Amino acid sequence: MRKLTTLLLAACALLTYSCNKPGNKAQTQPYAINGVDDIQIKQGEDDSWNLEVRSIGPVYETVTLSITGLPQGVTATMTQSSGQPTFFSTVVFKNTNALPGSYPCVLTASSPEAGASTYNFMLKISNPILCGLIRNYTGYTSCDTTKFLSNIIATAPPIEDSINIVQINNFANHGLNVKANIDCATSTVDIPLQWFNGNTVSVVGSGTFTGGASMSVNYTITVNGSPTSCTLYLQPN
Repeated sequence: MRKLTTLLLAACALLTYSCNKPGNKAQTQPYAINGVDDIQIKQGEDDSWNLEVRSIGPVYETVTLSITGLPQGVTATMTQSSGQPTFFSTVVFKNTNALPGSYPCVLTASSPEAGASTYNFMLKISNPILCGLIRNYTGYTSCDTTKFLSNIIATAPPIEDSINIVQINNFANHGLNVKANIDCATSTVDIPLQWFNGNTVSVVGSGTFTGGASMSVNYTITVNGSPTSCTLYLQPN
């Protein structure tokens, strides 16, 4: 009986030591991160976080931030990717041409002694309005490479799976606001013949655009009966 009691006491002592030895003690993270939220962006749009990496002690060490899981076509740029808490970082998510969908992503904060903490979030990309064309552009033409500003606006609420009419402002740097038919299914643009300045100026043309909303249009502008044919190039700002 005494031998059995001795063995039980020894086993309990070993168990107590193994549970309390330093290598098995839980590490409390000495920092907390505020500002992580789901991101929802259309093609060509940006969204951002304003993160606070806050010190809660008792360990004070450098914390490094990283993001994984972003789809191709989306980037995340940090104003500060590492530092000793408390510090702040603005994270800008930019979507150039990612496919629509929901993507699970992870923000990881790591430090040498405390290890890593993960913060899950969803990146949601919705279908862009009118193929992503409603935005500001920098343009130039084959007849004049001087760059100028332009933009495309919708003239009516967009109708999906249909040809929509948009307005290209400052068309080819002529100061004309030109109507165009947009077909997202074929990535084509058609500019029907239209007149300006008391029917002394006309514009007609057609072209194509890409998923990133870059556009090229072959057009003819006629001023007082004198036609000129050029190609207009628009690049998103």
